[in-house]
Amino acid sequence: MGIARTSVLRDRNFLLLWGGNGISLMGTYGARIAYPILALEVSGSPVTAGWVSFASSGPSLLFYVHAGIVADYADRRRTMLCCQLVGAATSATLALWILVGAADLPEVLVAVALCEGVLFAYFSLAEVAAIRDLVPRAQYGLAFSLYEAEQPAAILVGRVLAAALLELARWIPFAGNFLSYLLSLGTITALRGDFGPVAARSATGAESFRSRAREGFSWIRQSRFVAVSTVATGATNALFQVTILLLMVESRQEGRPEWVVGIILASAGAGGVVGAALAPRITRSFAPRRVFVAGLWLWAATLLPMALTANPVVLTLSWCGVGAVGTVVSVVNTLGRIGAVPPDALGRLVGLVSLITSGAVPLGAALGGYVIACWGVRATAWALPAVVVVLAAGSGLVLRRSTAG
Repeated sequence: MGIARTSVLRDRNFLLLWGGNGISLMGTYGARIAYPILALEVSGSPVTAGWVSFASSGPSLLFYVHAGIVADYADRRRTMLCCQLVGAATSATLALWILVGAADLPEVLVAVALCEGVLFAYFSLAEVAAIRDLVPRAQYGLAFSLYEAEQPAAILVGRVLAAALLELARWIPFAGNFLSYLLSLGTITALRGDFGPVAARSATGAESFRSRAREGFSWIRQSRFVAVSTVATGATNALFQVTILLLMVESRQEGRPEWVVGIILASAGAGGVVGAALAPRITRSFAPRRVFVAGLWLWAATLLPMALTANPVVLTLSWCGVGAVGTVVSVVNTLGRIGAVPPDALGRLVGLVSLITSGAVPLGAALGGYVIACWGVRATAWALPAVVVVLAAGSGLVLRRSTAG
């Protein structure tokens, strides 16, 4: 383990890719939390805030499958560079729009969030495939634990900074996002190595797209663990978007300042860093099925205190626990997907899986506003852990039967 850690952390290309995208994610997640907060401030409507959140992740419903094909059939470094260039341009546009006080801000927020969501789909799948290119298989566990740590660390820093910077001026978080894109562009430009296509080009056009997508579905069907974990993870991702909006609305009703909301939501990042540190040992010691099902039960347990109290300290600790479990589950899922397919099919498999897991995020964000508006804060808070309990019991039953068979 010590040799693997030294090797990965001394790999120049891996560190450039990992560090550069980590910086970019800080800006991205800061912007993603600033979008609905700003929309809620401007409109006063949780429904509007939910649709703005939907826009930032909604493109996954349309683009993740194609992004997975691009990750297999195109140069991944070039794909990442193009995504960061366009992202920098859109972030700069939004910052300037707010700075000059132009009209129709909610509509512009939706447009920019939508564009960033499209770019995120292509970049994230290209990055997974690029890490696979850079790292020997024996070091996948540590490399992808570090990769999964990017997101919680970015959430921790990005959300706190964005919420605090919104107090200073509305345009500053988006200017920060622009700078993070520029820094990421520099690190990706410095990468060296072969990031060319790993899958052979054969057919072209619509038929090629359909056949390549079907190949991805066939790999999902062949792995019961990948299939079950994909459906259950998608469901929990939708529930967590409802939880995020619930925390925002509850904090607004309690009259808390925006920086408190930022700390509560950023606590998932702190937990995720802890989870990333534990993930390599956990994945070596326990079977993926056991880790995944245990993660679902722990999620239900960490969501329960949110139904019992509105105390911000309790909410922070609970959301921190959600993040810690989430990172371990993400590492298990990623390693399971890599082990289920050959290298030239990884992008297509991850793209199709992301269609469900990430595609559930905008659905949860959009529906969350209506659920909270209809049921109220308390009833929604009780429903969340109850649904996760059902998912944990069902997933455990299906995976036990497949193992017994």
